[in-house]
Amino acid sequence: MRIRLSVPEVKARPDTRPSGCPRCGEQVLYRAQVHPRRRFIDTKITQAETVRYGCISCGKTFHHYPQGVTRKQHSARVVVLASLLYTLGLSTDATAKVLALLGAAISKATVWRDAQEVGQGLRRRHHHQGWGKVRVLGADETVFKVKGKEVVVGFVTNAATGEILGADILVDRTTRGFAKWLRRYARRVGAKVVVTDDLPTYRPASEELGLEQQVCLTHVRRNAGRRLREIKGYEEVKEKLRQILKDLPADGGGQLLDLALRMKEAEPKLYSLALQLSERWERLVLHQRVVGVPATNNVSERAIAPSKVRYASMRGMKSYPGLLNMIALTGEVYGSAEEARLTEALAA
Repeated sequence: MRIRLSVPEVKARPDTRPSGCPRCGEQVLYRAQVHPRRRFIDTKITQAETVRYGCISCGKTFHHYPQGVTRKQHSARVVVLASLLYTLGLSTDATAKVLALLGAAISKATVWRDAQEVGQGLRRRHHHQGWGKVRVLGADETVFKVKGKEVVVGFVTNAATGEILGADILVDRTTRGFAKWLRRYARRVGAKVVVTDDLPTYRPASEELGLEQQVCLTHVRRNAGRRLREIKGYEEVKEKLRQILKDLPADGGGQLLDLALRMKEAEPKLYSLALQLSERWERLVLHQRVVGVPATNNVSERAIAPSKVRYASMRGMKSYPGLLNMIALTGEVYGSAEEARLTEALAA
């Protein structure tokens, strides 16, 4: 894995003028005062010049800062570095110690606030930005704990690239709730197909949204194998069923139905499994008919993995926003984009 990262540039004095008054938008401003020695925390620069401007229309005065300098006592560069180190797995205490060694001493509480600020910025940017057309979505869900209680988070990805389009806490896990969750993503990107695991709720939800569904073959084969191991005897029939799932023949749905009818009286569990697989056959082999549809949901699972790894190294989450901010940060740093755009998140 290669991760390209950049941090904000910090300048000692402004090299531009404000575009207008932040209150009324007036473009004609006068230079009221220059503060030549504004001290702040950074890894390279410790002083910066700030300029106070005044508006000729409404009389408002305001500070204009150099690039990378804000009202904070530390620079945007330190904010991004703190967020980055936290995302890569360091604790807030360890991150504060590393930054101190770089000459930018901040507290561990400040590290936490900086990470939350960048995470919130990423979430706002994801909410407002356009993703363009995404024909195939990936959808998956996983469990985290907040204050010791389990919460289910649903991830929506671009099934081709693995880019996380959004992560949401799923309070309503009914068909109606899943349809509502997926609708805003599907409509926004013009999706035609959704790739999911074999959770039963996805089928009626995708039908309600008019999406074709590819059920992850990895999940189906694993679950079918587990159920077959629980059935005693009928080894020839079980091996036939396994072979159908492996080879995915053109008439696989019909073959499964034949197996089900043979087992209806002999073995109800085997009958039920074969019948269920035959009924969902078209959703198992959609990838054979439609170009660009993956056979599994592995792309979505790989996109989720960094958040799970980072979560495992933490002593639980304290809030829902904190959880979603952590997911946004790990998704950006370890995502499919060529560069982690943490700097842009500060302006979102």
